[in-house]
Amino acid sequence: RSQGLDDLAAFLTSLDGSSIGRSPYRAFDGQLTANAQAGAVHFQTLACANCHGPATGYTDSTHGTVTLHDVGTLRTSSGQRLGGPLPGIDTPTLLGLHSTAPYLHDGSAPAVGPVWFVTGGERIQMEDGVFAGGAALPGFPSINEDSAFHGHMVQLPGAGASVTLNGVDGGPGGNARLELRYWPRDDGTLRLIVNGATIEDKNVRREAVQFQWQRLAFDDVPLTAGATNTVRIERIDANNNSIGVDDITIGHADFRALIEPHRVVLDMSDEDQADLVLFLRSLDSTDVGGGEPPLFADGFESGDTSAWFRLVQ
Repeated sequence: RSQGLDDLAAFLTSLDGSSIGRSPYRAFDGQLTANAQAGAVHFQTLACANCHGPATGYTDSTHGTVTLHDVGTLRTSSGQRLGGPLPGIDTPTLLGLHSTAPYLHDGSAPAVGPVWFVTGGERIQMEDGVFAGGAALPGFPSINEDSAFHGHMVQLPGAGASVTLNGVDGGPGGNARLELRYWPRDDGTLRLIVNGATIEDKNVRREAVQFQWQRLAFDDVPLTAGATNTVRIERIDANNNSIGVDDITIGHADFRALIEPHRVVLDMSDEDQADLVLFLRSLDSTDVGGGEPPLFADGFESGDTSAWFRLVQ
C-alpha cells in the first residue's frame, strides 16, 4: 500500500552483518593482530560472552520475550518502557564497535574505556540547589549553550561560587560515583564537598571550540544512608569566565553493585585493558557467523592444559 514503507523495509532487511564496515584496527590482511588476539582471551576470561556471545552476534538480544539487563547504568532520566519503570537495557552487539561511539543507552560513555565504570543513578538538576558566592542562572543563554542543558544550568562566575544540594539520597550508604555535567567556558578548578568534608578538587579545561558539554566524575565518594547527604560543587579558581554546571548523577552503592561485572576490567593492567579494547574495536563483518578463532589462553607456555580453550564463534 505504500512504496515508501516497502522501500524502508527493504533497506532495513539489507542491514545484515555484511553491512558492517571493516575495522581499521585489524592487520593489513584482515586478521586480528597479536594484541587483539590477547584481548580476545581476556574477553572470554572475564565472561563477557555471557551477554555478548560470539555465536549470537555478540549480543543476547532476543525477539518476542525480550532479554533486558540492568547493569547499573540506568538513570532517573532514562525514561520508561511500556508505560512502566525501565527494567533494563537490550544488550547491544559489539560488531562494528569501532564506529558506533558514544556508548551505553544514553551515550554517557564517549569511548570504550569509560564503559567499565560509568554508573547510573539519580540525576539532580543543579538549579534545584542553593546558590552562593555569585552562582546564578544565566539571564539569557548564549547561542553556543542553546538548549543542550537539561532543564537549566547554573553559572559559577569565579572563586567561591557554589551550588549546594540538600537531602541527597545515598541509598544504603557507602562509596558512590558522582558525575557532574558541566560547560567549560574557562579553565578552572571545581571542588566536591560532601557532608561538610572536601572530597576532591578537579581541574577542567576550556575547549578550543566550546560546543560540547563535558562530564566530570568523582569516584569512591562516601555517602551516608538515606536522603541525609549534602553535596556542594564549588569553584575555587580565580579565572573570570563562568563555568556552567547542569546536573549531577548520584550513583550510590546499589548502582555500583550492578556495574561490578563491567568494573572488573579495571582490575586488569593497563596493557591488558588496551588489548581488550583493541579486540572490541576489531570486531566487524568478519566475525559474523563464525571465522577462525584465536588459539589458546595463557597456560600454553606453562603446559597447564586446564587453562586452554578456544573462542567459540
